[in-house]
Amino acid sequence: MFSFLAGLCLGFATTMKPHMLFYEAGALGVLIVFLVREHRSSWKRSATLLLAGAAAAPVVIVLWLAKVGGLMKMVTGYLIPYYPKLWGVTASVLVW
Repeated sequence: MFSFLAGLCLGFATTMKPHMLFYEAGALGVLIVFLVREHRSSWKRSATLLLAGAAAAPVVIVLWLAKVGGLMKMVTGYLIPYYPKLWGVTASVLVW
């Protein structure tokens, strides 16, 4: 249960800062190494609970944004116009 709650906290942090995925991967690695060294047979269950908790919050947020119509606005009004400027290409490259 602790792994799920820790994953849930990491998932909510990922909704704020997407680069937290790197921290999640590190936390998962530390969890697995610790549990394997302690010869615990539940390391797969704990790792799965951590990943499930980490995925829960972003999935809920994306589903909520899709329901209220904000997801499409975010993609077409922010992501498509903004990121091509960083890469030095026109926005028409990203439209398929």
